[in-house]
Amino acid sequence: MKQMNKIINQGFTLIELVIVIIVLGVIATTAVPKFINIQDDAKAASLHAVSGALNSAANLVHYRSQLDGVETLDRSTIKINGEDVKLFYAYPEASPETINKIMSLEGFEVRFGKYIGTTIINLEGSNNTGDACITYQQAGLNTSFTILEGKLIPTGECISVT
Repeated sequence: MKQMNKIINQGFTLIELVIVIIVLGVIATTAVPKFINIQDDAKAASLHAVSGALNSAANLVHYRSQLDGVETLDRSTIKINGEDVKLFYAYPEASPETINKIMSLEGFEVRFGKYIGTTIINLEGSNNTGDACITYQQAGLNTSFTILEGKLIPTGECISVT
């Protein structure tokens, strides 16, 4: 008997490859927008965490001012970790220098706000309209400090979005 050699193809046809590429394209178009939204959510979550940390740090500074007996003064200074921290009505003054002394903000930009007594915090390199931000408003005569989470507007200010 004559032995026939069988040729075995070990590859994919052009049609199979095209179908796989199309399926991968469809998957990519649905997954990429979700990934982008996850990045925005992560940025907002990190700023929310900074907001909570700033709230705790400012309250701890206030407690320290009470221990040092300067809580009744409109302007005072206390030492924290060997650093002079400026206070306004027993809470941290709203200046980038003071905010950076009471907490570590690596990866964040801290700058003066447009209005007196405000400081704006946002992620470094995140200065676009609509990016998440925090505004710290220093305490007043009969008021405590406030921390507002919001979005940047074209003027560079942070407005609260509720």
